[in-house]
Amino acid sequence: MKRFTLFLGAVLVAIGMSAQTFQTLPTDARFTKSPEPATPMMAPQKALAENQKYMGAYTTDDYSTNSIGLLKYPGTYEVLAVIPSSMLTVYDGGKVVGMRFAVAQPANTKTCFIGYLSNTGTIVKLAEATVSNSIQGWNYVTFDVPFNIDLTQYDNMIMGFDYQQTSSNYPLAYSVEGIICTTLLNGTLNGQQGLHDVGISSFGNLPVQAIVEKEYDPVFVSAFDFEDVFVALSEEGVVKLNLMSQGDAGVSDFDYILTIDGEASQETHFTMTEPYTDFGGMFEVEIPVVGAAEACTQDLTITITKVNGIANPSPANVASGKMVTVKKVFKHKVVVEEFTGTSCGWCPRGWQGMENLRETFGDSFIGIALHQYSGQATDAMAIARNAYAPLEFGGAPSCMIERGEVIDPYYGSKDDIRDDFRVAMNKVAGAGVEVIGYWNEDKTAVNATATVEALDAGEYDIEFVLVADGLKGTIGFKQSNYYTRYVPAELPADLGKFAQGGQYGTSTISGLTFNDVAIASSYVKGQNEAETLGALNAYESVERSYTLAMPTFSKLVTAIKNANYDVYVVALVVNKDTKKIVNAAKSHVAIDPVGIHEVHTSGEATDAIYNLNGQRLNELQRGINIVGGKKYVVK
Repeated sequence: MKRFTLFLGAVLVAIGMSAQTFQTLPTDARFTKSPEPATPMMAPQKALAENQKYMGAYTTDDYSTNSIGLLKYPGTYEVLAVIPSSMLTVYDGGKVVGMRFAVAQPANTKTCFIGYLSNTGTIVKLAEATVSNSIQGWNYVTFDVPFNIDLTQYDNMIMGFDYQQTSSNYPLAYSVEGIICTTLLNGTLNGQQGLHDVGISSFGNLPVQAIVEKEYDPVFVSAFDFEDVFVALSEEGVVKLNLMSQGDAGVSDFDYILTIDGEASQETHFTMTEPYTDFGGMFEVEIPVVGAAEACTQDLTITITKVNGIANPSPANVASGKMVTVKKVFKHKVVVEEFTGTSCGWCPRGWQGMENLRETFGDSFIGIALHQYSGQATDAMAIARNAYAPLEFGGAPSCMIERGEVIDPYYGSKDDIRDDFRVAMNKVAGAGVEVIGYWNEDKTAVNATATVEALDAGEYDIEFVLVADGLKGTIGFKQSNYYTRYVPAELPADLGKFAQGGQYGTSTISGLTFNDVAIASSYVKGQNEAETLGALNAYESVERSYTLAMPTFSKLVTAIKNANYDVYVVALVVNKDTKKIVNAAKSHVAIDPVGIHEVHTSGEATDAIYNLNGQRLNELQRGINIVGGKKYVVK
């Protein structure tokens, strides 16, 4: 399920509040994820009556097998989810008779509550119940005094509970189902009393749901705004449209109208492959669109007019976005930067996650394993913090996909890193990138050349990285392993090899082969020495070169030689405003320059010409070309 985020600022605007309502936090006041595999969660305990539904940011029984805690700030807090009224329309007038909440560990919870936030940031509780003993999994309560929802009186609702945070527990569960709404902490934190936004929402939704009695409509479908859709000239593309069903009859089919720059199409019928029946659940459909005859950006709306042949009563039945028609679509290669190290006992999990990505996605995956958990005294593959881009990961193992949120390199944001990777891979690349690299005479350096073509006008940087595959050794290559605390049956199948009795079931693993290891980059003493790409116009192509020095640490040098110099050069294109990687390229380092250094006229190539993305060209272009199976650099 794709996650959608209602950022704090958007929620504040919706309920008429200012960001100044919340306390300023120290930089380390952020939740962290438990490093250990969670034990299985308990199943739901109760069934709802026929006229009862769950209400919340999501309504399924799901929550993550991982958990989080605020270890550096122990204390007693209230934790609460803020749900804007735009998500609650279908429940208006219904009776709230109870609620449920889930915790990952017993958390000494005393009370739970439901209410709303005033426009001054005051918590107004409409119902509260005592919790005798919170248990792992879902906890259910019934309110002694039910109340009816009246959205004319408030423009949001909150649901939460109190809990005790210690310096060693990870009590809070979370879910990436549905719309990711704001979660707040209420209490005294770092001497500041009040409401705090401490980044819980970056993990997902707090698992809190109200139980609401009402006679619900048979159909009720809301649509959510979508990201920009990129389509090639006059070619067909798709809008990945996300819908929420809050009707008793579910969704078998629906009708919609496309409106492009104010011009509406005729109503189109869409039949679901399988009916969707989860009340309050979200599902994705693909709506076809056709690009314009010339490059342009157009306003696009999709209106869900009917559901199962019945007029759709949802007031939120329109989804909006942009359709961007582009001259070309670049091949997207997705970068995953992993924080790891041989002295990190939980890092075999990250090792396996990166291997899973390599195996599943092939050359669409560009892995960069940053052995920065400890120094060269214990890890022969360690790369200094100031020899790479300054990334803040927190604990190990962890990773970033294209420098987005910090997530687990095995579980990802939920259960499988490959799900997060697919979401990133399906996005349109913001630039085309090609790179080649070749050794200098004594193999002490790699000369790299990259060609970049921007999709959109903007400011861009380029970073170069060397990565090595097939590394193994003795001293400095033994991987610490905490998974010997488990037997294979207690772990996912692919992690079972690290448990007692498994192939690598020892507390210190010898003979593990390390891939995607970062061994050098264009960062020197904390500064990127590669020449910036600067301000580029759309479809403007530029070339940059850089020479990367090979590492000199003897244990690492020996491992690289034993791997037959299986070294690759990677070029990362970074948007200077967002700091995100927009695309990347990777190439095996060649023994010597491939082809020729300089071509002055296109007439010198008589065979078919291709770029490194496999697209056929009409003539030689500046940068890297493939002619007759060989690579040529055109300057």
